Amino acid sequence: MPKGKKVKKRVRKHIIKLLMEGLSPPVISERTGVTIRTIRKIKVEQGGKGCQ
Repeated sequence: MPKGKKVKKRVRKHIIKLLMEGLSPPVISERTGVTIRTIRKIKVEQGGKGCQ
């Protein structure tokens, strides 16, 4: 069952950028209005390349 809206590509890029800066998902979710779960999912999809 589809639950929410899709995350737009631009928002997604922004979240990835914030993850690279080393912000935690709750902080990012505060800023972007995307759920923490979604951010974790994006982080996992990134694999190693997202966070050094």
